Amino acid sequence: MDPHDAVVAVIGPHAETGCTTLLGTGSLIGDGSVLLTAAHVGGDEVTVASLRDDDGPQAYPARLIERDGAHDLALYRVEGYRAEKPLTPWWAPITFDRDLVTFEYSPSAPEGDQLVLSPATRIGHMTRMIDVSDRYGPRGEWALELSFPAVGGASGAPVMLKDDLYGIAANQRPWSIVGVITGNIAHHLLPLQVDEYLGADNSYVSETRYMLPQGLAVNIAHLSEMYERHIGPAEDPQTSVWPLP
Repeated sequence: MDPHDAVVAVIGPHAETGCTTLLGTGSLIGDGSVLLTAAHVGGDEVTVASLRDDDGPQAYPARLIERDGAHDLALYRVEGYRAEKPLTPWWAPITFDRDLVTFEYSPSAPEGDQLVLSPATRIGHMTRMIDVSDRYGPRGEWALELSFPAVGGASGAPVMLKDDLYGIAANQRPWSIVGVITGNIAHHLLPLQVDEYLGADNSYVSETRYMLPQGLAVNIAHLSEMYERHIGPAEDPQTSVWPLP
């Protein structure tokens, strides 16, 4: 899987300056022209930028197909671009020890009046599957808590099964999408542990160590109804949509 082919930056004008800015990240599914991203990333029309070509970033318009605001998911049709190897959702449950990877564009930054795209890869795992619907509504039902943070610009990025021998042996297709990043569980550093000891001058010292916020991803199972309306059956010979309580 070439991430530059199937994972794109979602860009648009800044609300105040009008300059091109990074809105989020998205992945291409279905026939390769359907963009999957978070609903809060853009409006009815967005622009996607791809780094697949050697001659630099190329921009393409995308129009909204359907938005599911409750689950923070949206599908767009991209005009003029199609991923050669689009990603596919993984509809079955995953185990907690599965290695996961995301590819997103959070390091992108403006230089003058230009937006310089800079993708990043983050590797980790699902620390737990949680129900935070009391805080986030339906999108928080059986959400994936990630071991890595969601940095600004990562919203909409696909959380994928990492390509490894375990996944292949378990019939879990590598690079299948299991979730879509929509934010963090918390937006501040979290206390991890407190170390207490005597300093060199025999004074009492207490140090608090912190961990980065953990990313939150919408469970891909919430995409199944939109997927079936616009792409096809949400199933394959190895998997089927698993019911959420």
